Amino acid sequence: MLILLIGLLPSSYIPFLSGWPFRYYLFAQILFELLIKYYRTQKGPLPPEGSAIYKELSDIDIRLLTIRKSDNGKPISCDLRRVPFSQGLEYITLSYVWGDQHDKKEIILNGHPFPVGPNLYQALQDISQLKWFTEDSYLWVDAICINQDDNDEKSEQIPRMAQIYRSASQVIVSIVATDSRTELDFEFLCDLAHTCMRVKGWDVLFEFPASIWRITDNVRAMRYLDKKYGRDSWRERGRRSLKELFRLSWVSRIWVRQEVALATDFPTILVGKHHTDIGELMDLWTMTSDTEKRVYEPALLDVFELRFLLDKAPLARDARKSLTTPTSLLQAILSNAMAQSTLPSDRIYGTLGILRAFIEENRSESLPPQLAPDYNKNYEEVYHQYAVYILEKTQDLRLFLTKTRRLKDVPTWVPDFRYLIPHMEHSLPQTKADLRFLESGRELQLEGFQISVCHTSLPTSEISSDLFHLLNRVQEVESKIIEPAAAITGISVDILRDRLFQFLRNDRSCQWKDVYDELVSKDRPGECDGSVEKHLLIARSCALFLDGNVGWSFRIDADIDKGDLVCLFKGAIEPLVIRPAGMGKYTLVTPCALLNPIFDRENMDEELFQRNRCTTFILI
Repeated sequence: MLILLIGLLPSSYIPFLSGWPFRYYLFAQILFELLIKYYRTQKGPLPPEGSAIYKELSDIDIRLLTIRKSDNGKPISCDLRRVPFSQGLEYITLSYVWGDQHDKKEIILNGHPFPVGPNLYQALQDISQLKWFTEDSYLWVDAICINQDDNDEKSEQIPRMAQIYRSASQVIVSIVATDSRTELDFEFLCDLAHTCMRVKGWDVLFEFPASIWRITDNVRAMRYLDKKYGRDSWRERGRRSLKELFRLSWVSRIWVRQEVALATDFPTILVGKHHTDIGELMDLWTMTSDTEKRVYEPALLDVFELRFLLDKAPLARDARKSLTTPTSLLQAILSNAMAQSTLPSDRIYGTLGILRAFIEENRSESLPPQLAPDYNKNYEEVYHQYAVYILEKTQDLRLFLTKTRRLKDVPTWVPDFRYLIPHMEHSLPQTKADLRFLESGRELQLEGFQISVCHTSLPTSEISSDLFHLLNRVQEVESKIIEPAAAITGISVDILRDRLFQFLRNDRSCQWKDVYDELVSKDRPGECDGSVEKHLLIARSCALFLDGNVGWSFRIDADIDKGDLVCLFKGAIEPLVIRPAGMGKYTLVTPCALLNPIFDRENMDEELFQRNRCTTFILI
């Protein structure tokens, strides 16, 4: 306004500002200010950040990205803006797999070259080609909208991701096709999904009760697809394509799982130029699965875990109300036991968004301040702090069930959260652990009882497909473990072998048992498949205990040694092997499976511990 008044003054009042060139300059400035004012009223943000890509964010700001339309072959050009994070702000969030960050590609960001991973580059390219995504559309991308080189900013912004994803108008999950077949299969799935959506839309013309709409939808869609493609054709190809889609790495990434779970509506899956609703893909799997056996194919377990996370039904909400913040955190971590992350700390931090959503919804207690994400901390310290919090607050020892452990500078009882045994979230212990921490959280005191002591053991066997190696291992287990155990207990060798294979899940255990029996009866290897050793418990460290019981290590990197104790602790669902470390203290070696258990999980109750003489053990 001041510039406008100066421009209107006669030149006699301001001699040094005389002349029309200066007047033109003033009017250009006025026009520029009016355009900026109009732009702000339409969009709300500040203009692009200029030469410095990252400027400090205020408490209310986030960064959002716009993508300029460009011809194929030209670099992707984007603008990054700081925007006040308000309730009415409309933007889309991108969920994707970071992938290999070594072979980076360049985009143009605020006029400057900016390196991004190849998966993100492809995602930005695919999104920019969507008809409904314009140059005015806002996009939030973690790798760009958070300064990844600033650990302090990451520690501040990552806790906000739950709110960012829950407030987004849409979540896009970008999947980079591994080959042309992936995109063709997904195009077929999109065609099926869109056909189903059109057929389901016809039901709106009829006054069906709401309770039968969904059943009617699926039945009508299936009949229509049978006529269009032929029953066997679309079902078989659809089921195969879905299996391949959900075997890709995106479904196993912990950040993608969180982002999908936090979306207000079902996220959009984008592969190349094709996209569809993830809810429609879930319905397609239901329609292509005719039998219970197909529903429970191991390759699709992650799909149903995602469906559980997406469940917004009243019953699911009511069930969550009985959870506390610590138990909800434990459930989130156990449910994502098979998930992967690039940074070790993100195995925990990647679940906190779901936890914060739970806290907000149920008005539960917040996490202690010392557990806030801090990327300046060593991940082993993060694991230690979270282990203390979860164990102390939940009195649940399921965290001890790990497949391996690669930690060095923390106590042996601190679990490696990267290698938790999957599918433990529904196996609840029958008792609460009686525990307390000593020496500033370095020592853990537990109450339980000793089952037995290791008499003989075999170390972990090298995994090999060589049949001679496999035959030697089987014969070693038979002569040093199984046969002596049968002699001590009076149980036949055949029964002990049968119990061995009760540990193996699914119908495939029958196949493995046949191979094992075949190897036992041979003097030299035949035509059996030596690769099955990868699935046999005999490849892991095994032990014969003084009472004749036989145990197998859960961990592939831990050997049970002579003199180790096998104990059962309150709050546990499996026995633990511990090793004397002097001065009445012990180190945790591994969870252990017993061939001749004196109890099962359902009987690990207070009465069991009352019948046995409990004592305290200090783990270091």
